[in-house]
Amino acid sequence: LQRAIELSKAQGSEREFGTFYGQKRNFYRMVPLVEILAHALGIKNSNTKKVTLFYEIIIGAIGNECKLWTTKLEVLTEILQQLVDEPIARAIIEVRKGNFCFSPPGFDGTYGELIIGETSNYQNIEIIKGAKRASQQLTLDRFSTKD
Repeated sequence: LQRAIELSKAQGSEREFGTFYGQKRNFYRMVPLVEILAHALGIKNSNTKKVTLFYEIIIGAIGNECKLWTTKLEVLTEILQQLVDEPIARAIIEVRKGNFCFSPPGFDGTYGELIIGETSNYQNIEIIKGAKRASQQLTLDRFSTKD
């Protein structure tokens, strides 16, 4: 995201955020289903048996995870209501509608926490620069020689 913000600033002031340029294509903001399920179930780790069970039930019914984002919303809602409890179905639908964000936004291999029910204003994101990591590899300067 930081690179995208830098590029948008470099393109100049003639391009406005949110203004449509060129041919429109569908855009999907995808979140891994296991992350949504873990959040809906109140579980920190997405690799649990309970999350895997619900994941397999949903994927078994719709085919693959990408179909969560491409299936019509009304059809997906009906399928989910038959398969899973209401809080899980609601969480998936909210993410599908784009009603989610990550707090804090991820950066440099650090992942933010999924928040369902809120959205972020990506124009006002503060870019956090982390502390530089010390190199673990020994360099020639770190060796001492005995004469």
